[in-house]
Amino acid sequence: MRKLVLAPIALAFLAACATHDKVTSAPPPVVIAPAQAPVVVQQQPSGSTVVVQQQPAYVVMPASAQPLRAGMGRIESIAPAPTAAAGSTAGESTKRVAIRMSDGSLQYVDTVATGMGIGDAVEITSDGYMKRT
Repeated sequence: MRKLVLAPIALAFLAACATHDKVTSAPPPVVIAPAQAPVVVQQQPSGSTVVVQQQPAYVVMPASAQPLRAGMGRIESIAPAPTAAAGSTAGESTKRVAIRMSDGSLQYVDTVATGMGIGDAVEITSDGYMKRT
């Protein structure tokens, strides 16, 4: 009889240890790639040709946030979320978390959760929460 009493208590204790934190989908980091450097060919009056390569420009390729995908994964990185000055409404305590999902894809979420660590197992629920145990 004692085992039957302890099992529900142990389950209740384990359930109390799990945390549920609200998350929102976030875009991946901005990619800055060098554009193709233009080459200018100039014909000189003496008949010689001069090739001038100009400095490459940089192209910013912002990505948009993808819909939140429910599933299991592991935290791969934790960084401060971009501030409002950079075009976001994230507060100072908001973190951008990269989660490697069990299907191998990478998902970015913003959260104010605390106590997270790289390598922690998490579950993203369909109602927008991150569960950690």
